[in-house]
Amino acid sequence: MTRKLFTILIILQTLVFLVAAGCQSPATLGQPDIVGLIEDFQEGGDAYHCSILVEEEAGNNPQHGLAWVRITENTVIIRNGAEVEETTCLFLEEGMRVRVWFEGPVMESYPVQGYAKRVEIME
Repeated sequence: MTRKLFTILIILQTLVFLVAAGCQSPATLGQPDIVGLIEDFQEGGDAYHCSILVEEEAGNNPQHGLAWVRITENTVIIRNGAEVEETTCLFLEEGMRVRVWFEGPVMESYPVQGYAKRVEIME
């Protein structure tokens, strides 16, 4: 009986940990991967898929310098401090200043290429 109870407690503790790890707030994102201006914009097949070329600002610690950032329906776009209701490329255009967090690894070409987890439009 004690062994069953211990096993159940371990399983519950693991589930609680996994749920807590999945609830990532903006405060836990850390520093953005790149901060800069959108220098180029490429439309995708629909309003939820596009790519932006972001050039790192001079004053920042340049991790990448230049990056092609792919936007998908899973990308969170923040404008005026609030999440855009529908993730859409219609809110992005050349000349905008943005902060970008990548989702997963980036391709180490130059410029680097990766999928955006979050894009904040800075106005």
